[in-house]
Amino acid sequence: MVDPTPEDLAAFFHATYERLAPDYGYKTRDASAKPWNEVPPQNKALMIAVADEVLKWLTENHATRSRG
Repeated sequence: MVDPTPEDLAAFFHATYERLAPDYGYKTRDASAKPWNEVPPQNKALMIAVADEVLKWLTENHATRSRG
């Protein structure tokens, strides 16, 4: 298995969020309910940066737990 890139994670999170939102009584604003390839560059860059931080945190947290 190949580790996801920050953009892979951000795109997956975005698509999953949009798909599940109605199940939780939430409707994304029409202006922001876009497929990943249509997300404005600044928003996409922010989501990728957040995903990068999450991946780093997961890596560090897992490494810490593995060492005991």
